[in-house]
Amino acid sequence: MVDGDTAQGGTGNAGTPAPTGTPGPTGTVLTGQVAKDVSGQAVPASTGTVTGWRSDPRFPKEYHQEKMFDNIKAGSFDEALPTVFKNYVEGQKYIGGAVKIPKVTDPPEKWNEFYGKIGRPEKAEDYKINPSGDMQLDEARLGGALKTMHGLGLTNQQVQGIMDLYAQDTKASMESYHTTQKQALATLKEEWGPTADRKFIIAQRAAQEYGGKELMEVLDKTGLGNNPAFIRFFADVGELLVEEGFISGKIEGVPGPQEAEKQIDAILADKSHPYNSKDNTPAHKQAVEAMKQLHELAYGTKR
Repeated sequence: MVDGDTAQGGTGNAGTPAPTGTPGPTGTVLTGQVAKDVSGQAVPASTGTVTGWRSDPRFPKEYHQEKMFDNIKAGSFDEALPTVFKNYVEGQKYIGGAVKIPKVTDPPEKWNEFYGKIGRPEKAEDYKINPSGDMQLDEARLGGALKTMHGLGLTNQQVQGIMDLYAQDTKASMESYHTTQKQALATLKEEWGPTADRKFIIAQRAAQEYGGKELMEVLDKTGLGNNPAFIRFFADVGELLVEEGFISGKIEGVPGPQEAEKQIDAILADKSHPYNSKDNTPAHKQAVEAMKQLHELAYGTKR
């Protein structure tokens, strides 16, 4: 038993409990204090001492903690040595084959050397390009584009990729162009009926007469030449020019209004013509349809 003034293992004020249980270590390596075990003896901090094959005295101490050796599993230094040599040789090969990217401020010579290492041809003329599909290349424009891409350091594979992408985009544009053209033709043929072929040619003649080569190029490049509104406009202008005698209205294989009117008069005057027959024969039906088309050509209306 102990009195109230003292605690086991020491003295203290009355009412103050003394520490009980097993004393723990004090201090840490991180705080700079040396820990002590339960016996009060100092516990040395880790010295980085290695074990295994790296503990061999022939292995340089300054490399004991290198992580690159952690994956080498060996029972002795002599057993590990071939693997160390192999890793060294492979590392040197990798370094020798590595390509260092120049700095932005480096001179052109360094960049040209870098471009050469990654596969850029020596000259723009040395690119080997295979046209994709039916793509036709403008040699002059292609030459300028290749010089630009050579200056940017592109490899042959990269240039070919760009050309393939260009071909795909061009093909898609052409398909869209032809679709628009077909839609315009269909719209106007339905609107104009048998006079459509003649009106198309008259519109072309009017555009060539008043716009010349420059306008025709603009119509082609912009696609406005496929716009029904533009075609109608030039067809109307063309009819006026024909009436005034500025352009010819004669079209081989396509009768004009006057010729169509003459054909109508000739058919009506010929009592033996199938059109004038009262029998509902196939020949009569064909003649009636032909007469409708002639009336559209001559007067713009169906009869």
